[in-house]
Amino acid sequence: MVIRAPAEKRPRMRAPGPVRKEVQMHASHHGRSSSLARNAHVS
Repeated sequence: MVIRAPAEKRPRMRAPGPVRKEVQMHASHHGRSSSLARNAHVS
């Protein structure tokens, strides 16, 4: 179970296209909050 949690988180972080575009959009809108938004998505 402990190994399953990180394994599921890994693919989410490497999400292709849609998720990355959303994060970039947020970064563009907030600029400084880009790091915060990214961390929130990863979490």
